[in-house]
Amino acid sequence: MGYIYDSISRKPIENCKVGENLTDTKGHFQLKELRYSEFTFVGYEAPLLMVNEAIIKEGYENKSIQLFNPFGGGIRKGAVHNCDTIFLKRAPVTVIEK
Repeated sequence: MGYIYDSISRKPIENCKVGENLTDTKGHFQLKELRYSEFTFVGYEAPLLMVNEAIIKEGYENKSIQLFNPFGGGIRKGAVHNCDTIFLKRAPVTVIEK
């Protein structure tokens, strides 16, 4: 979970797409926990944890949340990873001259 804010105004960005979710009026988002089962032999390590979620809002530069934990599968169900605050820059405006 985390927050999305404008990098200049420092105000929350509402309806920003984070993965499959949208931010609320306070810029807050929470990603759904997705799990899968993988059979491993005794003594083998848990499967790794990889997160790569796009952050998209019209008028802003795209970003992504990237998280990697080689021992991620060993984390208990319901564990929370705090992303803190993510600041988005406004996309540059392109002017087309005729």
